[in-house]
Amino acid sequence: MDFEKLKMFCKVVEEGSFQKAAESEFVSQRAVSQMMKKLEDELGLKLFDREKNKIFVTPVGRDFYIYVRNMLQKFSVNVSALRYESTTKQRLICGYFSPFDGALLREKLYSFLDKKMQLSIVHESIDHLLSDIANGLVDLATVLDYGDPGLVVTEPDLASADVYENEMIMGVSDLNPLSKLEEFPLTEIGNLPVLYYMPEENSNYLRQAFLSTLPEECQASCAHISNI
Repeated sequence: MDFEKLKMFCKVVEEGSFQKAAESEFVSQRAVSQMMKKLEDELGLKLFDREKNKIFVTPVGRDFYIYVRNMLQKFSVNVSALRYESTTKQRLICGYFSPFDGALLREKLYSFLDKKMQLSIVHESIDHLLSDIANGLVDLATVLDYGDPGLVVTEPDLASADVYENEMIMGVSDLNPLSKLEEFPLTEIGNLPVLYYMPEENSNYLRQAFLSTLPEECQASCAHISNI
C-alpha cells in the first residue's frame, strides 16, 4: 500500500466517482478503478459498492476515509514543519490537546518569540504529550486539568503551572425540555449521551477526569469521537 493509492481513494470519495477523480488527476478512469480494486484487496475491505456508471462509498469505506484523510493531513503538516525547521538553529516544540489549549498557547507564548526562534506545534492526546515531555520530544504543552484526580507530574525534572482557570460549561440543545429549567439536574446526565473529543483512541484521561467531577449518584455514559 502506498500514499498514491490513499490519496486517490480520498479523491474518489470527495469527487463521488472514478471518472471525476481521474479527470482531476489527469489519468484514465480504468487506472483509478484498478487502483481502488488493489487497495480493497490489500486491505481486505469493501470500500465501494459499484453499480453501472455509479459508485457508492460503503460504511466501512466512509470510516476508512476519515482515518486516511486525517493521517495524510497530519503527515503533510509534519513534513512541511520538518522542512522549515531544518533551516533554523533554535526551535521550541510546544504541544496542545484541545483547540482551547491551542488558543491559550498562542496567547501566552507568541509574545515571547523572536525572529531567531522557530516555534513548532504538535497536537496529541494528553497522555502522549506528558510522555513526550518526559522523553524530551516536546519542550512544553498546554493541557486540560479537571483538578480531581487531576494530572500527576511524577518526573523530578518536570513541573506544571496553572495558566488559566475557569468553570466547564456543557451545552444542552434548546429542543430538550431540560434546557427550560433554571438549573440543569446533574442526575439527568445518566439518561443522556455524552460525547467527548480525543484525537487518539487509546487515551482515557479526559473521560476519567470528567466522570470524576460528577456526583457519585451520576452514572454518565461517555462516548469517544476522534474527529470533531
